[in-house]
Amino acid sequence: DANDLYDSDEDALESALNLFDLDWYNIEAGQKWSSQKSTEDAKIAKLCGDFCKEARVLMPMRHTTEECIQWNESALEASRDSENVEAEKNNLLSLGMQLHSLGHYDKAIEYLEEAQSLSNKLGHVGDEKTSMDLLGQCCLSTGNYERAIECFSKVLEFVRLEGKAKKEMEVLNMLAQACFKGNVFDRAELNFKLSLEKAQKLGNKEVQAQVLDDLGRLCNTVKKYQSAINYLKEGKTLAHQNNLKTREIGILENLSMTYMQTSKHKKAFDCLDGALEIGRKLGDNRGQGLILKKMGDYHRSLKEYTAAIEKYERGLPKIRKFAVLPIEYSLLENLGNTYLEIGGYEKSMICFRHSRTLGKKHADPHMEAKALWNLSLTCQRSGDNGEALSLAELATQVCSGAQGSEEIKILAAEIKDWMIKRVEDEIKDSGL
Repeated sequence: DANDLYDSDEDALESALNLFDLDWYNIEAGQKWSSQKSTEDAKIAKLCGDFCKEARVLMPMRHTTEECIQWNESALEASRDSENVEAEKNNLLSLGMQLHSLGHYDKAIEYLEEAQSLSNKLGHVGDEKTSMDLLGQCCLSTGNYERAIECFSKVLEFVRLEGKAKKEMEVLNMLAQACFKGNVFDRAELNFKLSLEKAQKLGNKEVQAQVLDDLGRLCNTVKKYQSAINYLKEGKTLAHQNNLKTREIGILENLSMTYMQTSKHKKAFDCLDGALEIGRKLGDNRGQGLILKKMGDYHRSLKEYTAAIEKYERGLPKIRKFAVLPIEYSLLENLGNTYLEIGGYEKSMICFRHSRTLGKKHADPHMEAKALWNLSLTCQRSGDNGEALSLAELATQVCSGAQGSEEIKILAAEIKDWMIKRVEDEIKDSGL
């Protein structure tokens, strides 16, 4: 009844949801009973699946995705027990959609691969296209770029047969992203250009600006710097004209990177100044912090240490409040190393102590061990060899107590080499 009410009049959504809520206790009890009894009878198994089918629109508006997933898992099991292949396909697809929306990509891939295979066997083209599209997105998110390219290529075939220009633009864009991340650069550039053509025909300025930005990044990656500059300038103009401020900031940052790589340092800083001003006008403190960190990194790479410190210290409060842990840690580490370059050992120590605290607080052994090693390096530079050894030993202990990730192994090997060399030097100095 609630579905019928909503289907007949979309403005009656609130009334439909009220009706759904009113009988929720009975609906929930019926679903639970059918899921527990589904193996006993084919009709009960079908009923278990029907609960998901009937609730697919209204339930997500009232209950968590996790609860919807539980219903679909029960229905999937019931459909398999009753050998209802079509219901099995529908439940696999629903589960894939829900897990994708939660970001549980690996599990979603399992369901979507099965959904795609069953859709193909049943000749359900629409569901096969949907499965492949979601599968491509999940593979793109998990780094399986080869499979993502396969999926989006197949989806593109379906979409072209349908003649849907907007969807074709979107799929071309996703295919280009997969090719770009998979280092298939020529194919990525081709599909970005095809997506751009579609966006221009449709008059979609936002997608045009985004694709021009991506083309600029791609050309920068393959060292086609003049092409990168041309694309990014065109994208910046488009973003500015259409009030796409966040996109304009991103384009300016990418343009600054191209200028830095071509040794046009003043232009690079001008771009970042422009991005910083837009961020200030938007009240985007996190964005400003990230730009200031990037400016600090540029100054540091040019050995302009005083300017780098000024940018880092301006950015730190904004990043500390609004950004994520790895960015704050990176800024503190870079600031500490910059102070180390000019002999500011005391301030360098403060930065590395803070970064160690971040590592301990978030139970990240690599961060903690790296901070301890940076503290040791600072003591080595300042001549406090006893404290340098103590800190190096602490870093080694943290490394040995952690899971053997590659970065932990590399750090532990670096510390070990220093400690061995230190002992060898002591032996040489002793005359033994």
